[in-house]
Amino acid sequence: MASMRKLKGKYYIRIRYQGREKLVPTYTSIKRDADIILKKYKLNEQEVKLNLSEHLLDNNLTIEDCIKYFKKNYQTEKGITDSTLSSYNKSLNDFQGCFSYIRRFNELTRNNYAELVNYLKNKYCSTTINIRLRSIRTFLNYLYENEKIKKIPFKVKQVKIDSAPPKYLLPEEIEKIYSLVEDDKLRATFKTFEITGMRIGELKNSYRDGNFIKITKTKTRKERIIPIADEYIEYYDLARYEKPYSKDWISRCFTKYSRLVCRTRKTIHSLRHTYAYVTLLKTNSITIVRDLLGHSNLSTTEVYANIPQEYLKQIFNETVINKPEVNSIQARA
Repeated sequence: MASMRKLKGKYYIRIRYQGREKLVPTYTSIKRDADIILKKYKLNEQEVKLNLSEHLLDNNLTIEDCIKYFKKNYQTEKGITDSTLSSYNKSLNDFQGCFSYIRRFNELTRNNYAELVNYLKNKYCSTTINIRLRSIRTFLNYLYENEKIKKIPFKVKQVKIDSAPPKYLLPEEIEKIYSLVEDDKLRATFKTFEITGMRIGELKNSYRDGNFIKITKTKTRKERIIPIADEYIEYYDLARYEKPYSKDWISRCFTKYSRLVCRTRKTIHSLRHTYAYVTLLKTNSITIVRDLLGHSNLSTTEVYANIPQEYLKQIFNETVINKPEVNSIQARA
C-alpha cells in the first residue's frame, strides 16, 4: 500500500515494488496537497507499479492548478506587497486567457511563446507587455524551482521598446500643484513623495527614526533608509499621522491637480523621477541614487544619467537667482 514520506522538506509517495522501495516525488511541501496526491496514487497503485504513470502528477497538472498554486504560496514565501501580487494576478489572467484552449501545463511548448507575445500586443503598449512578461517569467521559474513542472516550456524575453525619458516635474509645476491643494495632509503627502522618492505603496510601510525614513516593506524585499532634513520632518509626520491616505486616493488626486498645471500627463510617480534627478545633481553619484531609490540593479537607475536640458536650465537659473551673494550684488548695483 502506498504511503508518504518527507525528505528535505518535500513529500514523496513511497511504494513497495518487487521487494524494493520506490519514492515518487509529489513536488510539494504542503501536507494537504501531498495527501491529495497520495489518494490518487492509492487509486492507481497497480498502474504505477506497471510503470505506466511514472509522471502522474506532471501529466495531471492543469494551467489552472499551477496558477492556483502560485497565488496560494508565492506572496507568503516571498513577502511581496499586495500591489505586486495584484500585478502578478493580472499577468496570470492574461496567461490563462491566451492559452484557454490548452488544459494540461505540459502541453505548452516553445512555439507557444510567440502566441503569448502577440496576445499581449493586441491588448497593451510595449511597457505594459514587458511588465506582464516579467511576472509570467517569475511564475514559470517559481513552478520549476518548486518542482511543480519538470521544465520551463519557453524562454521569456522582453520585447524591445524605445526608451522614453522619465517624466519629471519642474519646480514651478510642483509649486503650482501644491497651491491648488486645500487639504494640508494631502499637500504634505505630495511633499513627502517629492523629498523622499518613495514609491506610492511604501508610505504606509515606513516610519521615521530621527532624521531617517525607514521603509520596512519594499519592492525588492529589502529594508531601505532615506535621510530627511529637519525642515521636511513636519511634512512626513503629517502624511503619516494616524492613518496615511490610500495610495489610490493619493494617485487620483495628484493626477487631477497635475492635469490643471502640466502640459503632458504626470502622475504621482513623476515625483520619484524628479527626486532621482535632484539627488543626482546634489551627489553626482548614480550609485547613491540607486540606493536611495531602492533599485536592485544599477542599470535601472542609469535611465536618470542624462538629465533633460529643460530641467537643468530651470534648476540652475533658480539656483543662481536664489544665491544670497548674487542678490546682494544686484542690490548694491
